Amino acid sequence: MFMSAPEQEIQMVLTFTLLGLMGSKVRMILLIGLMKIVRGDHMRVLFKRYSSKDKESGFTLIEIILVVLLLSVIVGSVVPDLRKNYRKVCLQNAARNIAYSMRYAQSRAITSGDLVRLELAPESGSYRLTERKEDAIDRDDATFVRIPNRMGNVFRIPDKLKFESGDLTILFYPDGSMEKQAVKLCGEAGCLLISTREQRGHVNVLEFDK
Repeated sequence: MFMSAPEQEIQMVLTFTLLGLMGSKVRMILLIGLMKIVRGDHMRVLFKRYSSKDKESGFTLIEIILVVLLLSVIVGSVVPDLRKNYRKVCLQNAARNIAYSMRYAQSRAITSGDLVRLELAPESGSYRLTERKEDAIDRDDATFVRIPNRMGNVFRIPDKLKFESGDLTILFYPDGSMEKQAVKLCGEAGCLLISTREQRGHVNVLEFDK
């Protein structure tokens, strides 16, 4: 299996980082184990010898190369798992952020005594919170304005993720209730469902099969 340039860079960085962190005893153990695997128990390894005045024994170039090759194989098998885990973490973080915005909307609706709305824009992968103007009666777009703090900003999910919802808005009421809706968030690592359907007044993040 061939790796792309970024994958090779990651492999080399991890390889030399691991090598640098290892002490001389650990490197010696790895080297001896590698020699036994490659040539058998009867292989005689020639170590570079120093005089008795030297405090530490050194390693030959071939020994270092063999250790690096061994670590390269190990790191090469780990990189795909790291990439998969990274995608999963990105998906989970994006789902948690949407759920947090929903919970904040619920809390603000209770404290302000008015409607708060989560607005979804699947085409651009963005969402934001708005609230109904004071003394407004209608529930159309003209009566909702941006929440005047950081939570009123437009938030975007990572480029490789997509979400969809039955409705493009979810309303949160002063009594703590909310419209029963679900936002499906999908990526290469799978799908998660941010839902208000399961339990009244609660936001849940659930696994969802594609």
